[in-house]
Amino acid sequence: MNNEVFRKSKFEKIMRRRLNLSKPTSSSIKMNDMKFDEKVTMIKKMRNRIKEAKDMI
Repeated sequence: MNNEVFRKSKFEKIMRRRLNLSKPTSSSIKMNDMKFDEKVTMIKKMRNRIKEAKDMI
């Protein structure tokens, strides 16, 4: 498996977990420290990656 692809999928899993958690955990607190527009761009990037992955399947 390509190392970068693996890193991306790992990142996606972490991001999904962060977005799904309503309880404040260390990772979601890190998300809250980010500027709002940074969050938005990160989420958009993640959505695009998920779309790409779905298209590949």
